[in-house]
Amino acid sequence: MMENFYLDGGYTVVYVTKDWNGQNEATAVWFGNNHPLNISRRATQGPAADVQACTEAVQIAYRNDITKLMIKTDISYVYNAMTAWIHKWRENGWQTVNETYVRDRRDFQILDHNCELLGEVVWKLIGIEEEDAKCCLKAKLFARQSLP
Repeated sequence: MMENFYLDGGYTVVYVTKDWNGQNEATAVWFGNNHPLNISRRATQGPAADVQACTEAVQIAYRNDITKLMIKTDISYVYNAMTAWIHKWRENGWQTVNETYVRDRRDFQILDHNCELLGEVVWKLIGIEEEDAKCCLKAKLFARQSLP
């Protein structure tokens, strides 16, 4: 099912973002306009919901035989965790440099495991001025549909 996906350097692209209406938050996993694999959910757990949305993106890719996934996101917390901090967390038994357990560590462990199962997962942080920001905005609008 590789049709109708955005591709970047041989990677299937998925946008993961969140939106907030002042009272409620929602997350979106967005593969493209009207794509059947797109999902949006109302979020109730703050940052953990962001991690869980990324896990859903990886799981969807896995179920659809995608082995090279690029997650483009504007959620810097998850991006930084998965590109910089996670390596130390694993070495330190999922503790921070301050010797406290990683916030949302169980969610990050699940995301990390799913990334390993998939094969290749790369991360890109989307800046507001980039061309990818247009797709991210579409994903935010999709997330907003889950809000009351």
